[in-house]
Amino acid sequence: MIALTLKMSGVGLLFLLTLFLTNNFSPDLVGQYSFSRSILLILGGISIIGAEQSIIYYSGYLRSKNAINNIKSVYFKTVKLILFSSLLLILIMNLINAEFINSFFEVENPFGLVKKVTFYLFFHSIMMLNIEMFRALNKMVISEIFRNITRYGLFFIGAYILLINDLDFYLVDVYLGCFVVLCLITCILLALEFKKLGEINPDVKISTKEIFYTSYPMALNAMTFFLMQSTDVILLGKFEQFDTVAYYDTAVRVASLTMIGVMSVNVVIAPKIAELYNQQKLDELQKLVKSSIRLMLLFSTPAILFLFVFAEFVLGLFGEQYKSAKMALFILITAQYITTVMGMAGNYMNMTGKQRILHKILIFAFLLNVALNYLLIPKMGMNGSALATGITIVIWHSITIAIIYKKDKIFVF
Repeated sequence: MIALTLKMSGVGLLFLLTLFLTNNFSPDLVGQYSFSRSILLILGGISIIGAEQSIIYYSGYLRSKNAINNIKSVYFKTVKLILFSSLLLILIMNLINAEFINSFFEVENPFGLVKKVTFYLFFHSIMMLNIEMFRALNKMVISEIFRNITRYGLFFIGAYILLINDLDFYLVDVYLGCFVVLCLITCILLALEFKKLGEINPDVKISTKEIFYTSYPMALNAMTFFLMQSTDVILLGKFEQFDTVAYYDTAVRVASLTMIGVMSVNVVIAPKIAELYNQQKLDELQKLVKSSIRLMLLFSTPAILFLFVFAEFVLGLFGEQYKSAKMALFILITAQYITTVMGMAGNYMNMTGKQRILHKILIFAFLLNVALNYLLIPKMGMNGSALATGITIVIWHSITIAIIYKKDKIFVF
């Protein structure tokens, strides 16, 4: 319930932030922000190399071995991997021809935005790792405050300062700069938590190589998942202008309201899934899954019904022109509600050593999503993008739950 409350508060704050941006900044600037955010999701999924998932996995694993104090060593080895991957991405980006990127999109100077995002990847990745590290240490409240409140609130303040000083054109810079500040704050707080840890268990050792081999499949999964989350927005930027991107991205954000329940439950139970699975307590694991799915449905249904009834009113709050995304919103929330009962599938596979299987499923889903977006956006605009996304998420979730049942005889729906 604490996680749910903070999630709802975060979604409410994000809603107010989006409302503030769309009513006070031009659609072009909001589109640049949305485009940069999508690029950050994709490149961030690469730079963090799955560490935010693997640190949760290792917390459950170490607890099953009575060696949770060893998590500090895992953390610092993971930071080294993130630093290497972030520097490698900066190098690659400086070797890419700008015209190649710019010629792919219809929007103005996308390469400049992509390159700018790249320089902030390390700070964003460490911030996300720290948030998950708090969760691994059972500091759920701190973790969720930073995940749902602080990172949106800081940007809200920065955007307001830009507005009152007539510095709108720095919107993307302030958005990215917030991750530097949050990285430093979370590092300081995490250092204080590390001082409270006791002696390590010398019988349980996890090498950097082991961390990498656990993390990189999760990294591939996260990258592919973020690609799927961002493909619609990015490809919409190829075929349409930034204002259309802004309208559609707003619909995506509003639709995310329906996933509060799913995300809240997954945040809480992920370490427990890893712990029970490593102890082979499959009957307890099945009970945990069933009760969690009931909570997901209980939390998600009211939001779904509300948006179906008041979709036009909600979108109109962002500006009259944003009502054009009404049909896209209907498509997205319908697909997300279908997958609510399957919302634990990806989390379950990551926490039970099935990362490589999940990666194959997500690669298929990503390719399907790209193909459907290319096919449907030119014909249906933003509605085509929403339909492509909806079809994709239903298909990959269905495949995943079938494989979980075949492997473990566990029902995750």
